Amino acid sequence: MNDIAVVGAGPVGLTLACILASSGQQVTVYEREKSKPAFSKAFALHARTLELFRDLGVADELLSQGRAIRRMSIYSEAQRLGTVDFRHLESEFPFFLSIPQYQLENILRERLLALGGEVSWNKKVVAIQQSLTDAIDVGVTVEDETGQYTHRHSYVIGCDGAHSAVRKLIDSKFSGDTYDSEFLVVDAHIRWAGNKYEAHTFLSAKGYLMVMPFPGLKHRIVTDLQAGQFSAPPTLEQVHELLAEKGFKDIQLYDAEWISNTRYHKRMADKFRVGRVFLAGDSCHIHSPVGGQGLNTGIQDAFNLGWKLAAVISGDAPVRLLDTYEQERRVIAQQVLDNTDAMTKRFADKSPFKIALRKWLLPMVFSSPKVQRKLAMNASGVAIGNPVSAATIPVTGNSLLKPGQRLPDVKVNDGNSQQWLHRILPANNYSVLLIAKNNVPAQVIETATALSSHYLAHPKIIQLGANLVLGSRKQSNDQWQVGQLEKILNKELAVVIVRPDKYIAYVCESFNETELTKVFNQLFNPISALQNHSSLITLGLSTHQQSNHKEASNEVVL
Repeated sequence: MNDIAVVGAGPVGLTLACILASSGQQVTVYEREKSKPAFSKAFALHARTLELFRDLGVADELLSQGRAIRRMSIYSEAQRLGTVDFRHLESEFPFFLSIPQYQLENILRERLLALGGEVSWNKKVVAIQQSLTDAIDVGVTVEDETGQYTHRHSYVIGCDGAHSAVRKLIDSKFSGDTYDSEFLVVDAHIRWAGNKYEAHTFLSAKGYLMVMPFPGLKHRIVTDLQAGQFSAPPTLEQVHELLAEKGFKDIQLYDAEWISNTRYHKRMADKFRVGRVFLAGDSCHIHSPVGGQGLNTGIQDAFNLGWKLAAVISGDAPVRLLDTYEQERRVIAQQVLDNTDAMTKRFADKSPFKIALRKWLLPMVFSSPKVQRKLAMNASGVAIGNPVSAATIPVTGNSLLKPGQRLPDVKVNDGNSQQWLHRILPANNYSVLLIAKNNVPAQVIETATALSSHYLAHPKIIQLGANLVLGSRKQSNDQWQVGQLEKILNKELAVVIVRPDKYIAYVCESFNETELTKVFNQLFNPISALQNHSSLITLGLSTHQQSNHKEASNEVVL
């Protein structure tokens, strides 16, 4: 079978290519530009995204080059209204990471190279051909300085940004609106009295201003402009004049690396998929940069689609799994569009009544630990779950853990050391957690292991017993999600199936072999599928993959 084509070598395309390559898939990355510019564009990676990058093997390098921001304060004029504190997040990464986009791309390109892939530069996609009835591959015509060439690929994913050629070629409409105001972005060194280790958002009758630390001594400044206020990016002197007009004459910028003014949009594609062609990231949704969610949403698109494509192509999962990409990600993207739109409008609101109201109301809101926790959990992405789809199994009853939610990350003890639960789960396969109040019975382990061996995916069986422990934040008020996992340990035996992206696929507070077999049949292809040649053609399972398919995984005991 031909390899997978990823169109676009930005963060989303590179992430997707790395996921597929790490799963043993052959990937071609087409990039229309000859090289990538060395300025930042997006810059904020939230905790949930960092957790996913940990599985990809790049989190440590990102941390070494980025800057961890643990608090973000919000002001009305000079009055501090409150602070969003990420330090008590239930995650290995209790912060958001500030890192310029070009550095992220460099790290991902190096990772892709280490996985045996590379970027094909100066390749413009000009045509896509596929049959929507019996297609087993897609024709992609690319153009470079030597002419046009058509290549066959098993799947094509457009990660080529807001002006996506792939989206246009599959006739997916990009409906939405353009904001009336413009945004000014400046990356520069700063002199001011503010805390240089925290993020700041100032709201006033003259607009808003965001000051975000970058690695080193640089900061990003974002503020709103009247549409058409500058016909070209302003000079640094003009930026200082603008800041003074907004009441920030004490902020002095120097050694500016990038100054840009642009209008932003809120748009979503009406189709995330046509046949074997998919869209991800800005190719299928764009929104206001307020909240720093765009880069994270796109990268999480890549993770959602990446493991599903790998599972289907390798034969582990039925083809219908691919339908769940749009089912899940469209809902999340719509939430992001709605939330960032509402936030942008609140930030830009110059009504004297609204300004007075937020000065009175927000300090009380921020004083609530429950609200603080919710703000940090939602902004970081760790509280955001997926809607129920064919990739999750609905449950009845009052289970504490719900299908679709992120598996809470806790520290577990193997008797010698502690490590995060997410770290012991495989990055490219499902996990079946057998969670017991004391020890998991040997018969249950044998039954689950035998059942796993009947399926191509061979989901990994992992025991969690009485030696599960909470980490250093046990005494904080922020353990509501971790508490769910702790409480389930009070059951005699529970089963939790976790997807490769660490979202829960199924949960049952008892062990029932018949029920578990039904669940496995919905999630995985049985080994008998290997005996059906037509199934292999449909699944895209090559002869090489058949003969080298993964063997059953050994169980992990904690």
